[in-house]
Amino acid sequence: MSNKWLRKAAVWALWLVAWGLLALAVHNDLLLAGPLAVARRLVELVPTTVFWSSLGVSALRVGLGFVAAYVCALLLSWIAARHDWVDELLRPFALACKSVPVVCVAVLLIVWVGSRQAGAVVVFLVVFPAVYFSALTAWREADLRILGALRVLGVPTSHAVLAYVWPHALSYLQANVQSVVGMSWKAGIAAELIGMPLGSVGERIYQAKLLFESADLFAWTIVVMVASAVCERLFVALLDASARWCCRWAAPVTWADPEEQVYEPGVAGFGSVGFSYDDVPVIEGLTHFFPCGSKTCLTDESGAGKTTALLLLAGLLEPDVGEVVRSPPVSACFQDPLLVEWLSARANVGLVARHFRGVAWTESLLAELLEPEAWDRPVRELSGGQRRRVALARALARPSALLLLDEPFVSLDADARLAAVCCVNEHLEGRTLIVATHEPDVPELLGAQAVKLVP
Repeated sequence: MSNKWLRKAAVWALWLVAWGLLALAVHNDLLLAGPLAVARRLVELVPTTVFWSSLGVSALRVGLGFVAAYVCALLLSWIAARHDWVDELLRPFALACKSVPVVCVAVLLIVWVGSRQAGAVVVFLVVFPAVYFSALTAWREADLRILGALRVLGVPTSHAVLAYVWPHALSYLQANVQSVVGMSWKAGIAAELIGMPLGSVGERIYQAKLLFESADLFAWTIVVMVASAVCERLFVALLDASARWCCRWAAPVTWADPEEQVYEPGVAGFGSVGFSYDDVPVIEGLTHFFPCGSKTCLTDESGAGKTTALLLLAGLLEPDVGEVVRSPPVSACFQDPLLVEWLSARANVGLVARHFRGVAWTESLLAELLEPEAWDRPVRELSGGQRRRVALARALARPSALLLLDEPFVSLDADARLAAVCCVNEHLEGRTLIVATHEPDVPELLGAQAVKLVP
């Protein structure tokens, strides 16, 4: 047994001894039953039909209220994160649920809907605001750049949500699971104590109080605590499993070969385009066109707007003035890799490739760029150069008319850089290639024309 478990056992033993000593001091089982008396009562209660039926009835009410609140909070917070007016409409209700005493709400609900339904509704009102505010923060903190990159790469929205958005949200939701599950049981039992629906745990506790059966009172209280702890563990395990299931479904290791898609090389260009960040001009009056099937390197100095120009071509930004011409579909490798951090290198590429390429083709592409031992490691554990190559593989895996690469060979050593250049040339497939780079030899290596956006 580890030291951690020994310490926990010692702490519980200490509190049980303290409880027993206090019961001996009171010396009145009607006022305070000791641990042994409560344990005996639990042993008597657990085998009975009354025990399990009461626990089942209460668990059903708590569970219904909890699940309904969780689902509603997730859905409404998702909508509110995208439409501020929805949050403004829901926020007063959520704040009211958060601050109004449970007893007051329970009394009103017993009058309105009856004692049998009041417990589930009370649980809903207690759980909803805690989940709503956590989920709202999670949705708003999701990196929109990653979602934009996945959209450009042809990943369906449902797959992007399953592989990135939901696992991202869990880091926020799991932080309040303990308090939310505990609150749901406390609120549900409190509502039962007030309404006393027949055959519930709340009714048993109330009867124990009336009859001064403190052993029963403690026994049922322990049952509620254990039930709350078990539900918490089960729900945490369910959330953890849901993230794994979602990622495996959206980004599987193997998949059926999809129908091959081939696109003609595309045209791209700018017609008198202007773009500003926070009223600071970045691109002004840009006019330039890239012929179909051409290979071009944008070689301007840093800060000249190369990255912004590629984002405009990818459709992730819209110009303030002028017209951006692009032949869809577009594939891109961005300046930041914008990978799904908890997925492996294989899964990040597979998230895109499964819609367009076969497994064998994808693994062959990975083998050209990355060591096999790195394929199944989460990309957050990889070096900057390895992450860059995963992002490049992901871009090459998406068939397209245009291929946009932003500093694709930065942070690569000589061997990896040469392999990456060869891979781009090998898998270009006739696409119109536009590369932003500050490395002077890249145009020659790619056989591309060097162009400056700003003369």
